[in-house]
Amino acid sequence: MMGAAIKLSDIAPPLGKDAFREGMSRLGAAVNIITTDGPAGRAGFTASTVCSVTDSPPTLLVCLNRSSSVYDRFADNNALCVNTLKPDHRTSVSVVWRKDRDG
Repeated sequence: MMGAAIKLSDIAPPLGKDAFREGMSRLGAAVNIITTDGPAGRAGFTASTVCSVTDSPPTLLVCLNRSSSVYDRFADNNALCVNTLKPDHRTSVSVVWRKDRDG
């Protein structure tokens, strides 16, 4: 016989936006630089989550916020490349992150 279900809200208080962001900033994950090049120009952003959807046809899921400064270039180019980085590629991440923040 199974016990009664426990709701998460019964054992943990709701998490605020700032606490959630702080927690997520400490989550370890692979770092990827997602790039595009084409008629709309070159662009890139960092993504800590890229996942496989299916192998037939080969499909990945990468999320980019529509309010991002690089969204239009990705949408217009209709192409992307996923570059998974090793720890010693930290400089590459800094360059893309800085450009995305500066516009």
